Amino acid sequence: MTNTEKWAVIINPQAGNKQASIEWEHISDSLTRAGFLFDAVFTEAPFHAVQLAKDFVRRSYRNFIIVGGDGTLSEVVHAIFSLPNEIYKEITLSLIPCGTGNDWARFWKISHDIDESIAILKKGKKVSVDVGTVTIITKQGFVDTRHFVNALGIGFDACVVKNTNSFRAIFGGKSWVYTLSILKVLFNYRAKRIKVTFDNGETINQKMYTMSFGNGCYTGGGIKQTPDALPNDGVFDVMMVEGLSLSKLIRGVYLLFKGKLQQHTSVRIIKTKQCTITSSNLFSVEIDGISLPDTSSASVNIIPCSLQFIIP
Repeated sequence: MTNTEKWAVIINPQAGNKQASIEWEHISDSLTRAGFLFDAVFTEAPFHAVQLAKDFVRRSYRNFIIVGGDGTLSEVVHAIFSLPNEIYKEITLSLIPCGTGNDWARFWKISHDIDESIAILKKGKKVSVDVGTVTIITKQGFVDTRHFVNALGIGFDACVVKNTNSFRAIFGGKSWVYTLSILKVLFNYRAKRIKVTFDNGETINQKMYTMSFGNGCYTGGGIKQTPDALPNDGVFDVMMVEGLSLSKLIRGVYLLFKGKLQQHTSVRIIKTKQCTITSSNLFSVEIDGISLPDTSSASVNIIPCSLQFIIP
């Protein structure tokens, strides 16, 4: 049997408070019983999934199962879209969700039950989904391009992710860590002036508290920052919040947890295929829960319907 007929399985043993590691024996046995022929590897550090995925592709594997969360999936997506000759057109990705947030799986209603999720893989129903790219210039002057699948955040959103990752190093993948991060950043973060230019020519130049580019509608473990975002419509839903007074800020957090953020008078949502963001100050950026280096320039684009993904 050639590698093109086998499945490459990439497991993040730290995902979901080590759930992926705990459940791996069950997952492996279930995959075997379901008739999957596969080779499996474990990640050993952040961004290791990028190298593992590239190695699998170079060895002619074209079908992938990710056992982990949004971050692990994002790393594999980045790896595949970083390879030459548009190799991503030959790849099929699937997910057994074992992360903390599982926002991508939540959108597609991929079950957390292992046997149910493997039944989804066995059925093999595919959809073509959009993939985002962001190019930043770091403060050291390096140009860095990353690919993502679910969401990109700038400002407050990115600072919350940075704090969440720090807290998880202490408390593990507890569900309340994201909420704790929001409360910590809430009283420390200040809006920064940025210039945003969209693909329709519209330019916004003002103090911005936060921005979220939604390919999917969920972030932070089920919070709807971009409630109408669809991963296969060829555009981002961009949620923007201008600089806020304390009272408006508190109301915004309340509406955020209620899933009604778009009702806030300081919130605006626009659809776009691409945009550029610049600032005289460094601002924070995150993709799929992964913090990127602070930057003063970011260019965001979408690659429509470019990834084959297995869904229920």
